[in-house]
Amino acid sequence: MTFKNNLSIKKLIILNQLAFLFIFSIITFFIAIKDAKLILTKNRIEYLHNLKLLTQETNLKTLEGILNTLSLLPSLHKFDKKLVEKQFIGIMEKTNLFHNILLFDNKGNLIISAKPVAGGLKPPTDRLYFKRVLEQKTLSWGEFAISRSTGKPVIHFAAPVLNKKNEVTFVIVATPVMENIIAKISTTPYKSIILDERGVIVQSKEDKEIGSVYGHYKKIKEMNTNEGIIKMESHHVVFSNIYINGKIFSTLVAEFPYSILSILYEEGFFTKFLFYLTLILIFSYHTYFIYKKLILKPLNHIESHFISFLDREILEPIDRMFFGELDIFKRTYNKFIDFINRKNKEIGEEKNFWHTLFNEIPQPILLVNRDYEVTFANYAFLHTFQIKEEDLKRTHCYEITHKTKNPIDFCPHREILEKNASFTYELYFPDKDKWYYITYSYFTYPNKFEGTLHIFKDITDLKKAEEKRLAIEKQLLHTQKLESLGILAGGIAHDFNNLLMGILGNAELALMMQNKLPPSVIQNIETIKKISEKAAHLTRQMLAYSGKGKFIIKEIEINSFIREIFDLIKVSISKKASFILNLYEKEPLVIIGDPGQIEQVILNLVINASEALEEKEGLITITTGKQYCDSKYLENTVDGYTRNLREGYYVYFEVTDNGCGMDKETMQRIFEPFFTTKFTGRGLGLSAILGIVRGHNGVIKVYSEKGKGTSFKILLPSAKPSLDNINFRNIKGDFKGKTFLVIDDEEVVRIVTKNMIEFLGGKVFEASNGIEGIEILKNNPYKIDIVILDLTMPKLSGEEVFREIKKIKNDVF
Repeated sequence: MTFKNNLSIKKLIILNQLAFLFIFSIITFFIAIKDAKLILTKNRIEYLHNLKLLTQETNLKTLEGILNTLSLLPSLHKFDKKLVEKQFIGIMEKTNLFHNILLFDNKGNLIISAKPVAGGLKPPTDRLYFKRVLEQKTLSWGEFAISRSTGKPVIHFAAPVLNKKNEVTFVIVATPVMENIIAKISTTPYKSIILDERGVIVQSKEDKEIGSVYGHYKKIKEMNTNEGIIKMESHHVVFSNIYINGKIFSTLVAEFPYSILSILYEEGFFTKFLFYLTLILIFSYHTYFIYKKLILKPLNHIESHFISFLDREILEPIDRMFFGELDIFKRTYNKFIDFINRKNKEIGEEKNFWHTLFNEIPQPILLVNRDYEVTFANYAFLHTFQIKEEDLKRTHCYEITHKTKNPIDFCPHREILEKNASFTYELYFPDKDKWYYITYSYFTYPNKFEGTLHIFKDITDLKKAEEKRLAIEKQLLHTQKLESLGILAGGIAHDFNNLLMGILGNAELALMMQNKLPPSVIQNIETIKKISEKAAHLTRQMLAYSGKGKFIIKEIEINSFIREIFDLIKVSISKKASFILNLYEKEPLVIIGDPGQIEQVILNLVINASEALEEKEGLITITTGKQYCDSKYLENTVDGYTRNLREGYYVYFEVTDNGCGMDKETMQRIFEPFFTTKFTGRGLGLSAILGIVRGHNGVIKVYSEKGKGTSFKILLPSAKPSLDNINFRNIKGDFKGKTFLVIDDEEVVRIVTKNMIEFLGGKVFEASNGIEGIEILKNNPYKIDIVILDLTMPKLSGEEVFREIKKIKNDVF
């Protein structure tokens, strides 16, 4: 079954009622306008007649008669001042037409005033009314003005007092009450005004108009008639002139509307129209009520269900009872609702699943539309960038990630949209101190959304690990280079030292037999010895750099040690330098080391500090102390990354100056062999210091700034002071009867040592390596008194051989 759309019925009823109202209104207005035109013609004539009556209802004749009578008073001609003043006051009290009556002589001097005048009056000789009365010798008036005493508009009148020669002797000046002279205009139904002879508004219902020139006065003058009607666009102007002595004194003007609607309003047309309209509306409402009860109300009920869905997204079935076609529609609608609810539930569950999944992803994710506006972000993004979800609206992606007001130059967003491509790059966020690997992908949802998907991956730990690895590799490479040079220097120094020992030993042996040699030969041998000793000093530096230069190991109390060499230190520095010791005295600062090498470290650092002062006055400070060093602190020292250093307490001495300082580039190279900033020198000073400190398992910490000075801090493992001091026997005496075991891999060293001992009366066993030496000692434990041992040998090192020897014979030297 098919039936008409119920909404069409509603429209049809409404249109039918509107059409009826429209036709009724047109006919009614047509008749009303015709009647209004007749009324308008009638009203124009009536208004003009009424205005003429108003011009006749004035007291101007009375005013004229009073002033003329006063000018003829005998008391005035005889000039009885008191009588005249009394007569002026009496007229004012009886007539109530004047504000004041005054008497002036023909020169403008005030003689009499019926009312006292505050502050006096200036002579009115320049006023129009005074000039006219002198010229015309008859009743005259002046221009519109505002009274100083009353604050109201007035027109001054003047009457001449003539003598027998027809000369003006006095002038009577009256200021009349204008409201009492000219008929009141407040009784007129429309706008009415009074003009003076110049067209200035003297009286009006609207006070703000008083004193201004009437806009249509020019047209009134052009008509050149005593009275008339002027037709304007929106109203009519009716006027009538008032005359005194045959001259226009004033003009009375009235304005009444020309609008047909205003006439209809006056005739009560709208009231009648509204009455009939109300009857029609009541009839229409009755018709609509029937329609609403039977048709509209059921349809509204259905509509409310749809609106409820739009507002709350809830679809509910209709449970009301309908009749006829609407009941068929209700059953169909309920089936539709049931189907939609099932589908909505399925879609909602799927939406919740994907929404939850999206927010559970730990990486920050962002959806950006074509205009760079953020449309959606997961919880990880909101948490990472500390943004509330409601603040994302109309926020652009570059405002969040780059903190800029416009897209950055290298932003790939637009290119991805155009090419439907993907893009990745790494981005650092300074405010979070984090690195992110960002993947940009094209994203589209059919007919609804097109933009880019941004996925952030936190790679901060990887970046920091990479930076740390590179730093370690760089430091390791630098250390390996220095160690390679150290190994090379140590090897060369060791072999060279053995050769020098042979040279020096043979030179010493030759000098022991100098009584058998010519003087020239002895001099050459001494020269060879001196040169060899200088070469030996260089080898000691190279051995120190390689970390293999420790020869005498003993306890050293740093504070006492520095005091012992203090005089030597002072001699080594510039005379312009001030020297300060800042020693930690609360406990002994003990280390295990070679005193000669520790002295070399201190002297080299002090000499460097002195040279940094550049022959200027300055300050050098040696500070000692003790501190606990953890692994992090030790790693931040010179080559600390590459060494397995022990955590614990370290004794330190720090040499500080306020000299020229160093830049970063210089600081990175100061421990390289043969690198120097001096004009002359070999550059082994600091590299040798580094080797010595390494050999003592210590570290170096350097601080310097260009123009602000330098600080070298040497940290060595702290040792507990020994309670017993070991006193070694002096073996430098008579060698007769002593048996020596010489263990050295260099034949030259063995030969020189053997010759020296035998020359001094001793006996010698020789061994070319540690294993051979241990076997000799085992076979001759009671024959051998003293062992001379090389520290660097193949197969077994000197330290290993020493431990084995002490096991075999503990009292051997």
